[in-house]
This record gives sequence, structure tokens and C-alpha cells, in this order.
Amino acid sequence: MHYSLAVFVAAAHAHYHVPNVPRAVAEDAAPLPTLFARQQFAQPCEEVSASWSALAPESTGAVFVGAKLAYDCLNSVPVDAEGDVLVIQELKRLAQFQSNLNYMKDGTLKDGPDGVLHNEPVDILGELDAIATGVQNGTYESEFEVQFTISQLLKSGGDNHFSWRADIMDPLRFLHDRFALVSLSKDGKNLPKVYVQRDLFSAYNASSPGNFTPSAIKTIDGKSVVDYINDFATTNNGWHDADAQWNRVFVNQASNSNGEDFGSWTYPNNYVGPTTTYAFENGSTIVTENKAYIGGTADFTGVTDGSTFFAAFCQGAQKKTQTQNEARQVATSTSDVLPTPMGRYPSAAFVQSSLAFQGYYLNGTGYDKTAVLAIPDFGPKIGKGTNETVAQIETQKMVRAFFADAVSKGKEKLIIDLRGNGGGTIDVGFDLFKQLFPDQDPFGGTRYRAHEAHQLFSAAVTSALNNNTLKAMNETVYDTIEDSYGVFDYRNVRDANGSSFTSFWDYYGPYENNNDTFTSIRRYNYSNIPGGYTSGSDFNVTGYLSEAPAPPQPFKAENIILVQDGSCSSTCAIFSELVREQAGVQQIAVGGRPQYGAMQGVGGTKGANIGNYPFLVQAMTSTLQFTAEYLGESAALKLNASAVGAIAATSQLYIRSSHADEDTSISGGVNMLDNLRQHDATERPLEFYYEAADCRLFDTFKSWADVTVLWKAAYDAKWGNGTCVQGSTGDKTSISVVDNSPFNGETASQNSSGNSTEPGQSEGAASGLQSAGLSVVVAAAMGVALLML
Repeated sequence: MHYSLAVFVAAAHAHYHVPNVPRAVAEDAAPLPTLFARQQFAQPCEEVSASWSALAPESTGAVFVGAKLAYDCLNSVPVDAEGDVLVIQELKRLAQFQSNLNYMKDGTLKDGPDGVLHNEPVDILGELDAIATGVQNGTYESEFEVQFTISQLLKSGGDNHFSWRADIMDPLRFLHDRFALVSLSKDGKNLPKVYVQRDLFSAYNASSPGNFTPSAIKTIDGKSVVDYINDFATTNNGWHDADAQWNRVFVNQASNSNGEDFGSWTYPNNYVGPTTTYAFENGSTIVTENKAYIGGTADFTGVTDGSTFFAAFCQGAQKKTQTQNEARQVATSTSDVLPTPMGRYPSAAFVQSSLAFQGYYLNGTGYDKTAVLAIPDFGPKIGKGTNETVAQIETQKMVRAFFADAVSKGKEKLIIDLRGNGGGTIDVGFDLFKQLFPDQDPFGGTRYRAHEAHQLFSAAVTSALNNNTLKAMNETVYDTIEDSYGVFDYRNVRDANGSSFTSFWDYYGPYENNNDTFTSIRRYNYSNIPGGYTSGSDFNVTGYLSEAPAPPQPFKAENIILVQDGSCSSTCAIFSELVREQAGVQQIAVGGRPQYGAMQGVGGTKGANIGNYPFLVQAMTSTLQFTAEYLGESAALKLNASAVGAIAATSQLYIRSSHADEDTSISGGVNMLDNLRQHDATERPLEFYYEAADCRLFDTFKSWADVTVLWKAAYDAKWGNGTCVQGSTGDKTSISVVDNSPFNGETASQNSSGNSTEPGQSEGAASGLQSAGLSVVVAAAMGVALLML
């Protein structure tokens, strides 16, 4: 069995404060209504189990219980001290692949507003040790508290590629019942306020328009709605930017267009109390019961207390049972018609079968030469209504046809709507860039963190693929290595200048930067299948191999605008960097906290590659296997005694991982690759730069009801007589200022300090200094021939 690279592509607390798991609510708090009298049950998990038993047979999906009851049940699960220490040990080994550990230690956000950090400084490895010590010392009161603390620690680094989700989070999931929220401005100029989305639906009900006026929320649980949601946002998602965190609390119109994302407010990741009290500006008050839902696969048979809960749900993957609702969905999902975006979107002229890419044309005087490419997801999948079998190829063809049709119809402007886009497949991002700018050579410079396991693994891959004897002896093994790990062979990638590396050590280094060690900057080689294609060999990027030559450039760079809401991360961030820095395409940010000023368009991770935990474990296991295959058991035994063997021996994470996704054996991963800017002598990851959009807009009631209102507002702001949010233009880090190319006639220096985003030359003075000796010492210690490259 082998994993292709598609598997890992996407899309002492004195030192650091991990947000505490709330302790139990006071005993004198009014109990919530239940199906049973409370005195019938000695343990909260017993009551949850009884509720499930009573309701599950008739349920069409999830069973709901009170949030406090669920929380009390979770907090009755005893700490598995021995198992938790193993979880932490295994996570620490895998965390060595996290590319920016030392940058998280200071959390600095270069060029950001005064006092704004990327993240509160955190030593991830040190804090994992502190949690392990706390587990052994009895600091934690429940298994839920331990696992929640670990999860929040990784999230605190502000890199949403870096995560861990444990099994205990699956059976009971918290819910703000019936309350999805939106943040809207009355007119696009006044600051946004927070509303309940169902009130908006009532106000815009086609059968009785105008009969209901929504009232904004004033306070939540007695606290200012802005303060409450800001606090909530910081603990309920892993995005590093405060405006992005704010936006992700709410229903995302763009993600909704392909049936996803109702906002983190609807599904908080932790207990928020038994009830929530909403006070509105019109004087009304609503108190809602917070709930937890029991997923359709959770089987509470025999669960009577915390110990039996642990035995049922924390000992490996559960046997899947199909609910009536799931069976109904399977039975009725037979349409062969291409799907259409959900409500409040117009009819699409072109659409990808999973709605990841959608093409539109604007109507109306002054707008009729404008095309819109909406991309809520860079990870397309094959849906209904297509004969294609490879999603990347389907997407490539759809975009190419859309651009050709737009040009033939005389469209001159292009709005690329990236709202809600959290990333996806790397190759798809590069392909879109090449379709837009076929004459550009995308930089896409990245690097790995250098450490023992990565060195031995990449050296072994290179040795194996450079071994003609192996190829002749066992071509199947050779092809498996090339298909799964070929991109780790230095001969298949390019250096920062686009040239070949001279040797493994020229590529690997390691090179010192920011008190850590890294490989050299490397670039994908899309003219070479193993050196560029993270999604496999079935797809070629536009302009390379079978897809050369590329069609002519469809739009001028100055006639393209990106519309983003801070959700952009991963592949979305890669694409944004390419079009912003290499082509000079400008950005409009939408939404954010209710305050004036600039906002970043990319508020998620700018890391260039997620390495899912199962991929990393399998990579180390495969390294041992093919070392034994052609170098013999003695060499494999020596390799097994290294960090490679330790990771290959991972076992506890398989047991204790969330299994909500039955195709994922370990839930979570690391950011393997830093994304770097061309000609940046400091080699500072883009993750730790502040980069303001060129303009900012607020969503309005009208744009909530009709997305074309927002698109036209973006057109007006860039090419017409529209206005941007007060103080949002002319930031020193915006590309319009950096390139001295004013945004719709604005003076480039407006509100600017005159600084550019060109990184300084003084940082990272040690960059490029090879850590001589380390690799030699490791190689000598290993005594394995595959390292002698």
C-alpha cells in the first residue's frame, strides 16, 4: 500500500496561556428540560445514553441533548494519563515537520499595524511537554480537557494547516441552536452590525417583502456583541488574522453557494454555557438553549458513565451505522444534471460539477463587459453531470472554456471572487495563474524545515530513484516510490533561480535561518511529472507538457481584481501571491471587524503544503520498506533506530484520532512548506508578513440578498465611481502602493508611511549559512549507504 502525494495536498503554562476549558456551571444553575427526571440518572453520560436510546430509532439525522448535559458527560471521562503521554510524544515527532515553529515563538507580523502580532508567542514543542507534565501530575480533571488543550495549543500558532482532533470531540458536538449570524452594513459606509440570519430571510421573504425589519444584536450574555464575538472568534478557528477570524464566525455567502460553511458561531468547538441570551437594539430579548448533537454514527449502547464513554468512543474507529437520513440521501442522489449554486446567486454561465469554480457575466449598463469567476474552493471534486473523471482536468477545461467564451463576447474586466476559499489542490492554483498569465513563469518558492526524519527520508527517496539496479530489479517498487515521493527528489525540482540543484547537499543543506534549519528554496518543475505534480500524473498545468502552448492571455492584469474576505489560505494564498506579486493584480477585502481601516485579503495560512499525519507516517514506513528491499535488513534496522523508525512506529494517534471522516486514519497535519517571496534575502515566510488589500468593502443587506450587488460594488470601487471603506486604501503594504499603481486614481502614498513590502536586508543574516557537520554526523551515525549521495 502506498499513498500518492494527493493524500497530503489540499485543500509549565507560565510561558503560554492555553484557553482554559470552562469548568462546570454552578450547581444552582436552572436545569434545562430533559426527556427524563434528573434523579433517574447517577451520571450525565447515562442520561445522554438514555436520550439517544429513546430518540435514535426515529431520528432522521442527529439526536440533540442540552449543552450542559453533554459538557458534564465529556468532563466525566477520566484522564488516560499513559495514553495521553503517548499521544503527545507522537505529535511532537510529527511536529518536527511543521515549517515555522521558531517563527511562532516570537509571533511577529512584519509590517503589521502597531501592536498586532501574527500569534501570541508560543513554543509548541515546549508547551506539549508542559501538557504531558500536567497529565502526569494530575493537573487535568478530564480527558476532554486534555485533548481540548492540545487542540487549542496547535491552533494558537495561527497556522490552520497545523491541527489535531481527538476522538472524544466526535460523539457530542456543541451547537448554537437555530442561530446562524451575519454581519452587515446598512449602506456599505456605516459600520456593520450583527444580525440573526433567519431575520434576514423573513425580511426578504418574496411573499411578503418589507413586512419585517431586522433588529441588530446589541449584547450577547450581557456583553457587547462586538467584544463577545471577538473573544469567541479567537478560540474558534485557527486563522491568524483578526478580521478573518471575525468573518469566519458568520455564515459565508460564497461557501454557501456550494453547500458549505454556516459559520463557527453555529458550531462552536467548545461549551459556551447552557443558554445564550441575545438582546436586540429594538429592546427585545431572546434566550436560546444551547445544545449538543449526537452524530448518526455514534452508538451510545452500554454507555453509563465517563469510563464506559471512553471505552465506547476512545479506543479506535467506530463501526459505521447508517441513519435513516443518510440512507435517504444515498437513495435519492442520482441526478446526472450539473448542480447549480444555492440561492442568492444568479444562473452560472459555466460551472464545475462540485461548484468549486463558477463563471458568471454581469448585466446592466456599465457592467456588461465584466466576467466573474467565483472560486469558493481550490479543491474541486467530480460531481454529477460531467463525463470527466479527473476533477483537475474538468476544472481546467471549464475555466479555459469560460475565458474563451468571455473573450469572444467582448468581456474586458474580470472579478475573481475568492471569498470563503480555504485552499485546495496546489496544481489547480498554479494552473489558474498560467491560464491568466501564460507568459509568466510562476515563482512559487518554498522550503522544508530540515530535521533528522526529513533528511533521511528525502535522501532515501533520492537514492532509490537514482538506482538503476532497483529499477531493473523491481520496477513496481521503483514506480511506487516515484509516483508517491518523486517531488522529494532534488533532481525533480528547481532552485530559486529555476536551475537544477548540483547535488543532494546543495538542495538539502541544511541552511540556518531564524535560529532553525531549512532546506534550500525549491520550486516546482511543471515540465517534469515527478517534480511538479502534487496531484498525480493525470493532469498537466496549462503551458506545460501536453498542455503547451497555453491560450493567449484573456485579460490585462489591470482589468482583474481579486475579491477576498480573509478566509483565503493554503492554495488560495499561493494563487494570491502569484497574481499579486508577479502580475500586480489588486485586491478588495470584504467584511471584517466593525471598524474602519485596512484589512488583509489573505487571513489564513500562507503555508504552501499541508502534510497530513497519515501521509507522514506512511512516508516513513515506506522508507523503511524500500530500504530493506534493496539495501537489506541491516540497513533498514539502522534506519529504524532513527527518527524515521520512531515516526513509522506511530500507533496511539491511530487509536485516539477523530474518526468523523472515515477515510482519514489520523485527523490533522502540519504545514510542511513555507511559501517565500522572490528576491527576499531574509527568507521570512509569507505567513509572517502583513499584506493589506488595496480597498475594503462592507457587505450590505442588498449584497446579502443578491451577490451581484457585491460584485458591482467591487467593479465600481475599482473601475467606476464607487468608494472604499474609510481609511482602507493606501496602506504601505498594499500592492497598489508597493507598485506605485494607484487604486482607481487614489494617490499611492495616501495613508502610507512610504514603506514598501520589499522585505528588509538585515533580517536573517545567517540565512544561507550551511549547518556544516550536521548532515555528515547523521550520515556517519547511520552508516547507511543510501545517505552517501
